[in-house]
Amino acid sequence: MKTNRLQRFFLLTALFTLPALAQAQLATVIAGDVVGDVQLRNDAIGVTVDLEVGQTFTEGFTVITGPQSSATLVQSNGAVIILEENTSLAVAEFSQSAFDQTAGTFMDLEADPSTSSTRLLLNYGEATGDVKRLRPSSSYTIDTPTGSAGIRGTRWNIKIELLGTGNYQITISCTEGGITVTNTAVVAGSGSGEVDINAGEQTSTTFSAETDADGEVDASTISNAVATTAIPIPAEDLQAIESKIEVMVERSQDVLEAAQEGGTEAGEQEATDQGSSVDPNEGKPTNPGDDNTSVEETSPIPD
Repeated sequence: MKTNRLQRFFLLTALFTLPALAQAQLATVIAGDVVGDVQLRNDAIGVTVDLEVGQTFTEGFTVITGPQSSATLVQSNGAVIILEENTSLAVAEFSQSAFDQTAGTFMDLEADPSTSSTRLLLNYGEATGDVKRLRPSSSYTIDTPTGSAGIRGTRWNIKIELLGTGNYQITISCTEGGITVTNTAVVAGSGSGEVDINAGEQTSTTFSAETDADGEVDASTISNAVATTAIPIPAEDLQAIESKIEVMVERSQDVLEAAQEGGTEAGEQEATDQGSSVDPNEGKPTNPGDDNTSVEETSPIPD
């Protein structure tokens, strides 16, 4: 879906001011930018609809990007995620306590505004994110087919690549902060257990597995999993990750500047004209889609 970038900024600011979140938008995710074919699947009932700019949803939904498509997701705890093409990311758990309504917009914050707990699942593809500094009582975890990444106020990138028929590699990179990677499917003595990576480091896991009908790795079929210890990120890859994050930060700053120019009213109008939402109480899309919406197949890991 193509929309004017300034309108997207207005919309994002209007929907994610802290007072609004404190009243009704706790533990929500908003689609801040959508390019190409991006789907939103309700995992409880199996309904899939087109994801649109400004659409909000809660835990229990999966975002799926097709070829030459991408999505930027913003969580109400201040975390921002970019999904590349051919990616599937599930919001398995997301909870958040109420917070101070006078703190400003969430993008002003240097840390999450209240205790929150996030658990995402990257089924396949590539995601890059920026997580605010977490409170001691908060947690942010990204699961992968072979384990999990515990985020500690971090800029990160996770990529699941198909190396050849039935062979895969998961690479977890950190450009700022730190990540604790837990490998649960790795052969003992081959990087198993926990691996701590800091800024400028990454760890990779190679394995063999089968995929299911949705193109997601079937964890029960994983074999020959071997992980590396913390190693430096190749300079070219580090530059690419940092470039993605800088674009994300720049867009966030544009949101604030637009709001200072009186963009909130325009954002509210844009939300009325083009935004659609998912009602967390109903657990199904309220606009668009209904009970007759057909379930669409997700994009598998590209050959």
